[in-house]
Amino acid sequence: MINALYFKIGLINCSHLLSLYTTKRMYMKTAIYIALISSLLCLHTQAQTKKHTNKKTVLTMAEHYPEFPGGNDSLHRYIAHHIVYPQEAIDSNIQGKVIVRFVVDTEGVVTDAEIVRGIHPQLDTAAIQVVENMPKWKPGEDNGRKVNVYFAIPITFHQQDDKKKISKPIKAKK
Repeated sequence: MINALYFKIGLINCSHLLSLYTTKRMYMKTAIYIALISSLLCLHTQAQTKKHTNKKTVLTMAEHYPEFPGGNDSLHRYIAHHIVYPQEAIDSNIQGKVIVRFVVDTEGVVTDAEIVRGIHPQLDTAAIQVVENMPKWKPGEDNGRKVNVYFAIPITFHQQDDKKKISKPIKAKK
């Protein structure tokens, strides 16, 4: 539709220019310029289309949302077991909730993790690490096909009064 609009506008302007020049030489030069401008417009809109088709479409809502293996209880256990509370944050009594947003792709792999709301750079990094090292999820579905879906989870950092425990470091995925 946009291509057609640019093309129609170009034809109207070009035909007007052609009527202004009566000599054959000027007519040929104008025709060459018109062809050059038209081809540049076509190339520009084709490049825009390719950029759009190369983008990964990520849904914020789907018929069936992605699911962690074992459900929400397993997700909470996974985070509690694998989160690393940095010693400096413990010593400084830094506590609170970090919200991490990520994409569960069509294969169930967690990608593009980012902090939506953070507390402290060390706690934000710890939250990103635990999310990036999650196992594969059951992918989301929309209209009967697997889709990329945004998912956000809160990760709460709090200290128990009687013990200050440091979790084991996260092992890298294989």
